Amino acid sequence: MKRIFFFALFILAGTFQLRAGDDPGAPVVSPEKHYKIIQTRQEDGGPGWSWTGKVIFSDSRYPNFTLEPSALCWPALYYISPDEHWILRIQKTGSGDNDVFLYQVSDGGITQATEPSFGEMIWNYYLSISGRKLSEFYHTGFEFVSWNALRGGLTLSLHGTSMDGIPSRHLKGILIRYDLKTQKIHIKQSREL
Repeated sequence: MKRIFFFALFILAGTFQLRAGDDPGAPVVSPEKHYKIIQTRQEDGGPGWSWTGKVIFSDSRYPNFTLEPSALCWPALYYISPDEHWILRIQKTGSGDNDVFLYQVSDGGITQATEPSFGEMIWNYYLSISGRKLSEFYHTGFEFVSWNALRGGLTLSLHGTSMDGIPSRHLKGILIRYDLKTQKIHIKQSREL
């Protein structure tokens, strides 16, 4: 019964993603197959490599598009909205850290949906209402929760490990709802553990 519930939840959420453990070289295909995201790894001439995400449209009238920032050390997780108008990218930026970028897909191409970056905007909002400071956290990041196609929203979980290592000061399970139409951020549920 649990399997059926989780399968139905996955279908209803309209989540299309590259999950941890999946092959980062495998394409992430949009629901209606209008485009796909391909990540490629390039040798950088030094001891490592870099990853770049590129959107390839099935209609050749639209040019391929490299998602910025590009050439980062780790592959990203991509989530495509059910209506194909939004791409969420969760990008590892360091050991225990990640950032989040939101892109809008339209006939005119693909643009980053917010300035400053989506992750920076969310952190600024949370810190302004919580009274906390980013410098209090050692590791920070985001997790995708869901697209809400009916309400035009996106829900993410915000988390952080406190610098002092005290578990009661860690940030966990802060659910952030972003309204894609009004570009407003709302805290949907908050619990600090």
